[in-house]
Amino acid sequence: MTLKDMPVFVIIIILTFIVHEAGHWLVGQSMGYDMYLSINRVGAVGDTPSAMEAMWIKAGGPLVTLAQGIIGFALVWVARSRLAFLVVFAAFFMRLLAAGISFINPNDEAAIGAALGLPVWLVPGLAVAFLFLLAVLATRRMQFGWRTWLLCWIVGSIVTTGIVFGDDYIPYWHPVSGWTIG
Repeated sequence: MTLKDMPVFVIIIILTFIVHEAGHWLVGQSMGYDMYLSINRVGAVGDTPSAMEAMWIKAGGPLVTLAQGIIGFALVWVARSRLAFLVVFAAFFMRLLAAGISFINPNDEAAIGAALGLPVWLVPGLAVAFLFLLAVLATRRMQFGWRTWLLCWIVGSIVTTGIVFGDDYIPYWHPVSGWTIG
């Protein structure tokens, strides 16, 4: 993995955020709620989902991200795809950072665990551990080393920081007003 691969990784990280949030959005829409969708947040407009519905909406994003990691890993294993490695790493990286934020505000998995009466860190810990395992196995399969992880970590941190702090300035979809900013 080299610097030449990093523009593709930037795109993969951005798509990982979009697809993750789209997972929440799709579940909410399928339950009949009007949902807004941005690159880093999603929510119901108008009616408030019940606790059970909210839990399923919360699960939509992580389930998509776990599927992303699994599909990426399968492609690494079968085709030794550099691109697929970046897909796996992006899924792991996103959920690890989201779990870290749970110290301030419970992430999707932590909220799901709490709704199920489980210890707050159990569900995020299992999700991150599973994606970490996939990322490590993908690293070994591709014969990459710690430099690849460091490079991906640095680029991932920069892009994620831009997404999180730029979210208010990136257009998002609102079911009433259409595409809007802020």
